[in-house]
Amino acid sequence: MHNNRHGLTLIELLVVVILLGILASVAISSFGHTAERAYDSTALSDLRSVTSAIERFYIQHERYPEHLEELEFTPSSGVHVTQFSLGTQAGTESVHIHVEHEGSDHYFHARFPTEPGFERREN
Repeated sequence: MHNNRHGLTLIELLVVVILLGILASVAISSFGHTAERAYDSTALSDLRSVTSAIERFYIQHERYPEHLEELEFTPSSGVHVTQFSLGTQAGTESVHIHVEHEGSDHYFHARFPTEPGFERREN
């Protein structure tokens, strides 16, 4: 008598489903970190661009901009740029730029007139 099996047993199906679930969870978590790093890179690139625009503005007008609208700068999609005036520092107005991407929990900032420092922080 021959035992011809033409299908999978219930245990074999459960093992396959469990393995597929494990592989999917690893892939999804890896993609999540990759996407956040991409959002951070976009925000950091915009911070570099806005700091360059602020420096160009200062060279041309001998003052820092009162509003971001004075700059020739358009943020990338999903990036929010905020400007804060921090009063005077050694007789010169100090400006703080805050940049974040809506897809990330991190933000970056730079201060003027001091040398801009790019710092990544958690929200």
